[in-house]
Amino acid sequence: MKIAEEYRIIPATPFTGILERLTLEAPEIWGAALVDPTGETVDYAGEIPPFGIQLAGSHMQIVVATAARLRSLSPAKFITVRATDQTLIAKCLPEAYVLVLVASPRVAIDRLEPALGRCIAAIAAEAGWPGPENADKPDYLSNSSN
Repeated sequence: MKIAEEYRIIPATPFTGILERLTLEAPEIWGAALVDPTGETVDYAGEIPPFGIQLAGSHMQIVVATAARLRSLSPAKFITVRATDQTLIAKCLPEAYVLVLVASPRVAIDRLEPALGRCIAAIAAEAGWPGPENADKPDYLSNSSN
């Protein structure tokens, strides 16, 4: 879903359309954010107010960084937090970036895999990161490196 330009907190980037496509392809995803290693939101899309998706992105970057310091969870590639009113998903990307999703509480993550894989491949291409040819396959989500 596209956020009206007058409501954007940060200017649109080349990642805007990629994240918007993800939220349109998977309506269970209410918001998506690309978050840098410091917790700053690079870009976002969805029906969640911009500050809300930015806050979720920062929080999930902290969760990912904490998991990376724990030997038993490292290297974390995909973290899901299910709550009563939403599901937070963090997909680790190269260079310590994270794709953060805010989704419906009962989202079937395996059904998101094709759209999520295409989104990650598009982000990788835009960022100049290596990306697999078959990014829409489920094993890309679990076997990619961060």
